[in-house]
Amino acid sequence: MTGITETAVSGAPRIAPRSRLIGLDGMRGVLALSVIMVHTLGAVAPAVMAQTHLDLAGQVIVIFFALSGFLIYWPFATRIIDGRDTPSLRSYYLARAFRVYPAYIAIFLVANYVLAGSFLHNAMESMVPYTDDGTGTITNPFEVLLHLTLMQNYVPSELQTGINSSWTLTVEITFYAVLPLIALLAARVANRGGRNRYLVAAMPGLVLFAFGILMRVLGAVAFAFSDLTLLDAEWGPNWLGVFSRSFFIWSDNFGAGMVAVVVFIAAKKGVLTHVGKLRVRTVAVLVTIFAILFAAIALVVLPRFISTAVAVASAGLFLALLLPTSKGRVPVVASTLDVPPLHYVGLISLSTYLWHYPVLLTVIRLGWYGTDTPLGALQSFALVTVLSIAIATVTYWLIERPAQLLAARKRVGVRDRGKVKETVTV
Repeated sequence: MTGITETAVSGAPRIAPRSRLIGLDGMRGVLALSVIMVHTLGAVAPAVMAQTHLDLAGQVIVIFFALSGFLIYWPFATRIIDGRDTPSLRSYYLARAFRVYPAYIAIFLVANYVLAGSFLHNAMESMVPYTDDGTGTITNPFEVLLHLTLMQNYVPSELQTGINSSWTLTVEITFYAVLPLIALLAARVANRGGRNRYLVAAMPGLVLFAFGILMRVLGAVAFAFSDLTLLDAEWGPNWLGVFSRSFFIWSDNFGAGMVAVVVFIAAKKGVLTHVGKLRVRTVAVLVTIFAILFAAIALVVLPRFISTAVAVASAGLFLALLLPTSKGRVPVVASTLDVPPLHYVGLISLSTYLWHYPVLLTVIRLGWYGTDTPLGALQSFALVTVLSIAIATVTYWLIERPAQLLAARKRVGVRDRGKVKETVTV
């Protein structure tokens, strides 16, 4: 999932070998740690959370979505631009399924049946700081099936149940399903000739970005005519809550990343080096800064569009990290993010993300959390992080990694493990 080879990102046959994208795994690690921090402080240090406003770090989910758009659309965009056939749909869907489901299913089963760490009712309604209220073991076969397939978030009564943070995976797999369809349509348009292939390649991302904004407007209108609180409308067990946690609303995040990767390809090929008199990387930095400023304003006047602004900032950030400086060097921030600890957490980020809430609930039950002070919050965060990474390490090497290797064998038709490893993220 980290963009070391085209195959590793998309599940498509290898397009061309490329070096590792320095900084992206480390950034993924920072994002995973940020999610753990937000959830830990919200559960056992709410006063510290309120005082520091660290809940705003929850917006890192947007960066995850934008990064998926960037990386997973990359092979499709490359082939549209080069005029080659789009990746095999069978290979693509196989890779996406093996990337998410094996680890998720294993973690859900352990969290549910061993740790009794599933939310039985909507987490936003049942969560009480310092307690595990509303959690236990899901036993209804239909509900279990919904969770095993990640379809629970499309049912109002099941929204925010099970591993509550898994709603993002439901959004992700919906994106996985939709992406090839719009990419194939763009490829057909590009192959008719007479059109700028870069603009055509950017269209799927632009369409998703515009679609997401439209859905946010519709969501705001629906909320205005409802009798729900904003919290219920965003997270509650109702159809507007389902809509708010769906790909429809979040498609603009993926679209921003998709547009960014087209710009990145154009810059790498030397087709787009400047915008006016400014280098592309300089423009990307400016876009990031102005988008962050807009997000700060939206926080007060347009809260439903904060994520849209963060998605644009994320797109600029990716380009600023990946494009070389004016001296042809790797940006300092990218090098800093590439330190081994962050790189490793980024590598196992899926398992870490899925494990952290069941681990947090277990820590609460055992009374191992610190006081609601800055030092106590830091202690709680450190403990949940260390335990989550430790368990995620086991899951990654016993389940995630073998699943990726198996998917690679099926894609490339190679039985030799050494050859297969070359096509899998490391």
